[in-house]
Amino acid sequence: MHGYNSNYAEGIYRIAQLAHDLKLPGTVLLYSWPSAAQPLGYEYDRYSALFARDGLASLIHEVARAGAKRILLVAHSMGSGVTMEALRSAAIEGDTRTLKLLGGVILISPDIDVDVFREEALSIGTLPQPFVIFGTRRDQFLRVSAALTGQDERLGSLTDLTRLAELKVTFLDVGEFVQGTGHFVVGDSAALIQLLGRISDIQGAFEQDRRSRLGLLPGVVLTVQNATAVILRPWGAEPYGARR
Repeated sequence: MHGYNSNYAEGIYRIAQLAHDLKLPGTVLLYSWPSAAQPLGYEYDRYSALFARDGLASLIHEVARAGAKRILLVAHSMGSGVTMEALRSAAIEGDTRTLKLLGGVILISPDIDVDVFREEALSIGTLPQPFVIFGTRRDQFLRVSAALTGQDERLGSLTDLTRLAELKVTFLDVGEFVQGTGHFVVGDSAALIQLLGRISDIQGAFEQDRRSRLGLLPGVVLTVQNATAVILRPWGAEPYGARR
């Protein structure tokens, strides 16, 4: 699921890149919503994303009916809001069959109000696992988005994990790998791609318990009730406390 200011071709490129670099198993599908695909189209994209949420829910239903045994949802930026709304709708409608098929959710630099995300997650109930959020406070785009919405931060630039304490989510802070705007570090940083690529069997890693899964990645681990944050660092980098 692509984000703001992204056309269909760019969405295809990004999902193909992720599938190749991370060796994602199974069949890869792209859900493309009608972005204006221009920097000044932020408001247009916000409403288009809301318009597209029912379409995503329908696609998930179709994939389930086609015989999928496990569905992994990956969304970027504003597309993360579409994903959360689709999951919320499924929960409200009592579509437990589809929700049980979800083998994980990955939100990359999610451009979502933190409080709205919390309410959506609580409405869903038991979140698909793993539920992973990639983000950093160094994301320049989310800094602008937060200012436009009169906030200090968005979900993808979260600094206070206590705001998600009751949710079973894992926040991966990728600030050490930022290049450029920092809004798509998972695809833009060769070092981060290499790090994630060292998980020999990503599907198996996703199915492990939380503690075992986090042990595969180098970094500082913080926990607040149900929520976990991992401040990732490159392999071989000095521990944060050792830096001067």
